[in-house]
Amino acid sequence: MRTKEVAKAVFPATWGLLVAFLCQMPDIASADGNEIPGGVAGMAASEVQARQKRVEAAQTLFAAGTRASADKSYGEAMDNFKAAFETVPDVPLLESQRLAFFKRYQSSAYRFANQLMEEARWAEAEQTLSDVLMLAQQGGIPVAVIDADIRKTLGELKSHDDRFNQALTPRHLRDVETVQSKLIIAKGYLELGDYDRAERAYSQALNVDPYNEAARRGLEEVERYRMDYFDVAYDHNRAKRLAEVRAAWESPVPPVYVDDTEIGEVGEVAGGSKVVLERKLKDIIIPSLEFSNARLVDVVEFLVQKSQELDALEPNPTKKGVNIVIDSSGSSTGEDLSQKTLTVRLTGVPLEVALKYVAQQVGMKYRVDQFAVMVVPASVADDVGLVTETFEVPPGFLNPEGASSGGGGAVADPFATTTEPTVQLVKRIDAQTFLTNNGVAFPDDGYAKFVSSTSRLVVRTTPQQMETVRNLVQSAKESGDKMAKISVRMISVKDILLHQLGMDFLLGPSNLGSTPRVFASGGTDGNAAIGVNPNDFPFTLPSGVAAGMSPVTSGLRMGDLSTSQTIADVINRDNPTAGGTSRAPGTFAVSGVFTDPQFQMVLRTLSQQKGVDNMCNIHVTVKPGQRARIEQIREFIYPTEYDPPEIPNDVGRIPLGNNVNLIGESTGLFPATPATPTAFETRNLGKVIEVEPTVSEDNKTVNMNITADFSEFVGFINYGTPIRNITFRLADGSPSIVTQNRILMPVFDATKETTNVSVWDGQTVAIGGLHEETITDGEDKVPYLGDLPVLGRAFRSSVENRTKRAMIIFVSVRLIDPGGNPINPTLQDVEIASQ
Repeated sequence: MRTKEVAKAVFPATWGLLVAFLCQMPDIASADGNEIPGGVAGMAASEVQARQKRVEAAQTLFAAGTRASADKSYGEAMDNFKAAFETVPDVPLLESQRLAFFKRYQSSAYRFANQLMEEARWAEAEQTLSDVLMLAQQGGIPVAVIDADIRKTLGELKSHDDRFNQALTPRHLRDVETVQSKLIIAKGYLELGDYDRAERAYSQALNVDPYNEAARRGLEEVERYRMDYFDVAYDHNRAKRLAEVRAAWESPVPPVYVDDTEIGEVGEVAGGSKVVLERKLKDIIIPSLEFSNARLVDVVEFLVQKSQELDALEPNPTKKGVNIVIDSSGSSTGEDLSQKTLTVRLTGVPLEVALKYVAQQVGMKYRVDQFAVMVVPASVADDVGLVTETFEVPPGFLNPEGASSGGGGAVADPFATTTEPTVQLVKRIDAQTFLTNNGVAFPDDGYAKFVSSTSRLVVRTTPQQMETVRNLVQSAKESGDKMAKISVRMISVKDILLHQLGMDFLLGPSNLGSTPRVFASGGTDGNAAIGVNPNDFPFTLPSGVAAGMSPVTSGLRMGDLSTSQTIADVINRDNPTAGGTSRAPGTFAVSGVFTDPQFQMVLRTLSQQKGVDNMCNIHVTVKPGQRARIEQIREFIYPTEYDPPEIPNDVGRIPLGNNVNLIGESTGLFPATPATPTAFETRNLGKVIEVEPTVSEDNKTVNMNITADFSEFVGFINYGTPIRNITFRLADGSPSIVTQNRILMPVFDATKETTNVSVWDGQTVAIGGLHEETITDGEDKVPYLGDLPVLGRAFRSSVENRTKRAMIIFVSVRLIDPGGNPINPTLQDVEIASQ
């Protein structure tokens, strides 16, 4: 700034003195004595004017360079300062200004060269610094004036040492900026939870810089966030599936359709909230309606309040009742019909009937709109007022067969030779045009739009025309592709109940009275399966027998003795014959060990309850006429035939060859080969479902051929007996076992159902079932003693064993389109769609 002020002060004064000096000089004369016009003074004045213009131009360039330098546009400033230096005249009077211009030029050039080096434009930076030195040499600038940093930086650039990384290029710098911007954007997406876009931004950064660690770390962070989300999604999905398992135990409830007055109308297309209002008008019953000379507006207000009180089907309190609006704008007389009076007396009528009679008395009628019931003059046309409804339609709803770019032509010759394939373009039309071509009229404010992404048709037209649209949509659903979503559910519930109560008495021998010759004691085991087992009694003598020894109540059945053997008792038992049984567990015991006689009393009680519940729900979606099969099985291979066991005929003979045998003393040891399986079969265990549905012409009834097989492995029954060696006996004296010789045959529990049923769409029917109950009651007593009052209870035993089993197989079916939407929507589907 100071240099600029000096230039403004010096330039006018210097040139003013020069002009005044030249004006006082005489004109230059020619050789013949005549004066030349202008002379020396004129030429000098022209030169002065030319140089003054150069000075002014230099000042202008200098000012422009100063402004550019202040804006840090050093390249522009450098060019302006250089032009100012070259423009100013090289005269001694302006030497200081030329030096000032040069200094500003070299300062701007040095800064601009630094910018070029930051941008990796090494050649341009070197050329810029070289131009400074060249201009200084050409302009006669002293060496001392030239900035030493310029010479130093230029030397470093030319030497290509490690001071500057000249491998850096402008493209690399642009790539760095691109990568940084992508990293910032990716971080922003990550904070917003948009992991897909964050991953894409990080990948774009890696495409530019394949070895960028920040991008890789970012991708790692994205995956960690995804894993956190997937953990939550796993918990949600697991809870949802478990809830579905619990929900499968729910008893099926018949769905309520849009119009359930008859099954023929279940396929009517839903109209959103309008259908809900129509249902409320039919379901809400007004118990009493009695008015005399009352205004219409008062009667309508009463009906609105009653509808809110009596709307028991609406769970949302804010949506209870029916909104009724009186609109008298269409009256031919112009009067306010809401103020007209009427007299009505009705009892137990639906809301729609009460509203109809009330409106007729004042010359009006009602119309159901989307969210309210309108009471309008009777002269108003039925189609006045537009309604908007949304329909779920098949994906090809707007592409009926035959829609093409051309009109109907002649029938093609099937035997003609075609040289080029014929390409026929499909003519695409919008929803409104399609509906108009099919007889739907649209008013000025009406429209129709088709959202292809969701296969939804949005239509706004009059109520009368909306019925035509409903019929078209329903016809498209019935004629379009459909599938049957079939669910086969098997529920089995089993409950086992066992109660036992009794006493066991043991009574040892003793003298009867005072005579030593008569003795009394307990009885014997008789036909009991086992005798008195010391393990069933808590008090035993040193000899190992139970105190009291002789039973009094051995005939009372308790424990395993109370029930008969079943197939379940021999499954997984080594010996197929009936084994030992045990009594019920003892709860309390009293014994006289040192008394005469010895006795022992054991109180035996048992109460058991066991429940086994099994539920299997299998889903399959199949096209009508196709057979679907679902198998959740495990292959079970089991033997069906056995070779008998083999025992050697000779024991103790050693063959020596040439029919010579060495016969010695038998050791009693012999080998035995048990029964060996020789034939096997494979059985599939698990759940197998086969279904083949066919849909009737009305799209309401589904005929199904169903085969269901639920089988499971219960256990093995051993039909073999051990092979024993009577020569070698165990410590208890029983023969030792050479081999178990097991012959195992499997036992399966199977439930099979093969049937043909017809089911309405959306309904659930039971195709098979079983209810079974087995009751075993036992009341045993010792004769005479068991009949004694109070004391007789000690000589009685009671057993109650109840087994209940219920099994039922349900089948449910829903007809859906390829988009998964129901063909015949229920009322619940309509309410959900309207919300």
